[in-house]
Amino acid sequence: ARAGDRQAPPIDFELPPEMAALASVRQHINVLSGFDVLLDGDSNIPHHTGVVGTLTGVPSGIDHEYLSPTLDTLIAAHLGEATRFRSLEVSADGVRAHSYSRFSTSVINQSEVSPLALYERLFGPEFVDPDAARAEGDSLRRWQSEFHVLHTGGALDAALLAGSEGARRFPEDPWLWERVVYVALTLRQPGAAREHLNGLEQALAGLTPSLREPWLSTLGNLASHVADLEAARSARARGLARAQLTVAIVLALLAVGSSLGLAREFRNKSRPAA
Repeated sequence: ARAGDRQAPPIDFELPPEMAALASVRQHINVLSGFDVLLDGDSNIPHHTGVVGTLTGVPSGIDHEYLSPTLDTLIAAHLGEATRFRSLEVSADGVRAHSYSRFSTSVINQSEVSPLALYERLFGPEFVDPDAARAEGDSLRRWQSEFHVLHTGGALDAALLAGSEGARRFPEDPWLWERVVYVALTLRQPGAAREHLNGLEQALAGLTPSLREPWLSTLGNLASHVADLEAARSARARGLARAQLTVAIVLALLAVGSSLGLAREFRNKSRPAA
């Protein structure tokens, strides 16, 4: 959208000509416009500085340089926990690496460049229709659907149980294993997270290299989060044990001191009067 749209009403707004094709879904669109990037002395590189400054809040005068993750990935990290895909990125120039989305200063969130591949990703074999899946009995689609409904509704404990049961019944499905690991991490359950991470590794081991490769980054990130949670739980347990030991020692010293005091008082009372 253009800077001149700054004062447009937030809901009933007129789409500019370049967005006219989206008129039928306008009620589902958020248009963010009218931004102004202050360069703070940096050079203005066309097609880079303005975009990077808007998405990260930090302008960059060096081409392809990002000084922080982009806003879309920060939002997706929170809102995307309840959806099948945390985010979807597309590119029209045929190069996956041509993306303004960054997980970090160096990790590119690559785009999908093929309309057919995007359709297959959305509505291919892994697509779950919640209404149809419930009528399929004990099937992978049924368990994926049940997990999705519970997770989206915020019933994380129930989602963990449903996803875990579905993953055990259909251990070849990496999607369920991965989703359950995330729920276990959210619930701060390192044991369940580790168990299902191992299940994900075994499911990926059964895939062909081309199908396994897109999962490797996710697997590495999950392994890091699980290890961090285990370390934090272990450190917390050691801290609690030290605190309990300290309390026990203090109580023992108090008990000894009290006993010594009572003994002295008893001796003093037992001495014959002069």
